[in-house]
Amino acid sequence: MIYSSLWAFFCAFGFGIIFNIKGKNLFFASIGAFVGNIVFVLTKNITDSDIISYYFCAISFSLLAEIFAIYRKIPVSIFLSPSMIPFVPGAAILSTMENLVEGNASQTWQYGVYALQVSGAIAMGVITVSFVVKIWRNSIKKYFFKINGS
Repeated sequence: MIYSSLWAFFCAFGFGIIFNIKGKNLFFASIGAFVGNIVFVLTKNITDSDIISYYFCAISFSLLAEIFAIYRKIPVSIFLSPSMIPFVPGAAILSTMENLVEGNASQTWQYGVYALQVSGAIAMGVITVSFVVKIWRNSIKKYFFKINGS
């Protein structure tokens, strides 16, 4: 578990360099992938479902990205983009295209549907966290504006 999480960390670190992220932000962006992989492995052992594991993994790295963005006062995409890269279903997409070229319709559908499910689970995890954080931040602003009388 730690071994694969370290690989996820270094993968996000490398893509952070490609995305031109500098200084402490590069480290924080990589931490999201590390924690996301730990959550993925733990939920995979508990649920035995890749899709649910990817969903909770996306929730974890998205939540960290939102927290780091608030803490560092920069856009959340700086932390979210590199953290997401290690979880992209690249092997399933490659297998889909390979089987499509070879004419294996059943394998094409199998890999294609799996890639869409994983991508959808990651997208839903990111959207869920973004939605909850936005509602939370707006409710805090409204509360403080009521107190101050503005």
